[in-house]
Amino acid sequence: MKRLVLLLLLSFPLWAAPAWVKKVCGSYGNNAGVSTLTCQGTLTTAADLIVVSSTDLGTATVSSVSDGTADAYVTANVECTRSTTTHFAQWRGYGTLTSGTVTFTVTWSANVTNRAMVVEEYSGTALSGVLDAGASAHFCTSSNTSTQYGASYPTVTTTGANDLIVCGISQAGGASAILGTGYTHLDTGGCSGSPCVGSESQVATAPGAYG
Repeated sequence: MKRLVLLLLLSFPLWAAPAWVKKVCGSYGNNAGVSTLTCQGTLTTAADLIVVSSTDLGTATVSSVSDGTADAYVTANVECTRSTTTHFAQWRGYGTLTSGTVTFTVTWSANVTNRAMVVEEYSGTALSGVLDAGASAHFCTSSNTSTQYGASYPTVTTTGANDLIVCGISQAGGASAILGTGYTHLDTGGCSGSPCVGSESQVATAPGAYG
């Protein structure tokens, strides 16, 4: 089965040792006439970095991400669209609500039928100047492949020690995502259907090229 793979890498300069905390939540929707998708979970520590990855079968872009509080979520400046078939986006923010359930909402620019999202929490990241400006900090690439291993992708070059690299993937066709070499904690949303969205990460302990 042919499927689309969209990959991105983000590099974050850090003031402390970074760490993946947990998958907060993930969800999938396939009902027509709506422009949002939600998932619910709990956060561990206030001011942890929250990364929200989302995908839809179409070309609608993500217009906002929220967690039901005054916390601000902004685009990571990485959005991929392959032809008219699959769109991927990644947003980031800092969660403050650590008691009770948090509802994350992704809102698209138009109604989308098939859509998925996954939310992850990371500790030890800086609260400002998040993207490593000296690195090739973010990019998107796509491939149409019939194997589960995808294709060969570019590398991201970091300039600082202990940069956190977050890689996202979106797949159409119901295929399963697999963990990339050097990455840990592959978390997915919607992979029982199509599209499937996933996120994985690694810590770049020294400046250099990582793929």
